[in-house]
Amino acid sequence: MRVMNDKQNKTMRQLVLRRVGALVEVREGRRLWFVRIDQTWDAFLEGVPEAQLRAIAEGGEIPKKGSSAREIGAFFERRNIDLEKARQYWDPVRAKHANGVGTSFTGLSDVDLEALELHAKWQVHACRAIYGPIQG
Repeated sequence: MRVMNDKQNKTMRQLVLRRVGALVEVREGRRLWFVRIDQTWDAFLEGVPEAQLRAIAEGGEIPKKGSSAREIGAFFERRNIDLEKARQYWDPVRAKHANGVGTSFTGLSDVDLEALELHAKWQVHACRAIYGPIQG
């Protein structure tokens, strides 16, 4: 539990430092996908970093800070980012189920495993569409 608490604290510190501009932006071309259990479609789109939005815009206009998921999704459509494969796996009811699965991961039912699998699939496809393939 102490290790997880340390990781969460470190993550939160880094998030705050990025938001206030104390940390340098992630270097171009870096590929790191996060698949989270506690994730929604809107939170995913709203969480795409500004640096990635700028890279996608290629010098064009990007959504303003605080833009809604709908506005960010429209930006992606205009930039030919195809999220259809991710949408095929996205299901708000299944996501709510997956988001409620305990993190101990012991003795999971088939229903829980299927919900988690599909919840991860939409995120992987969305990451690939927005960030590109994982680079080795």
